Amino acid sequence: MNKKKIIIFGTGEYADLATYYFHNDEKCEYEIAAYVSDPEYITNKTHNNLPVISSEVVEQIYPPSNYDAHVALSYRKLNQIREEKYHLMKEKGYKLVSYV
Repeated sequence: MNKKKIIIFGTGEYADLATYYFHNDEKCEYEIAAYVSDPEYITNKTHNNLPVISSEVVEQIYPPSNYDAHVALSYRKLNQIREEKYHLMKEKGYKLVSYV
């Protein structure tokens, strides 16, 4: 099966959980290409052996025409941050995917 490429916004516990599900569900149609973070939170160039890209340039490296996105952030501030990043990626042109 040809899997669709996605990028995951986040590098924390929720991103790791999403990674686990996307990698281990044989029915999953997505393959993770990279992780995205705001530049001030990038502490490593890789996460789970994949690149970590700044949210400021992500669409130049992983264009929305070829990649979908998944926002994997915690529920801090009653989902406010998660909602902000969802809208940021949507504004950049990404189709947002979920894992159900």
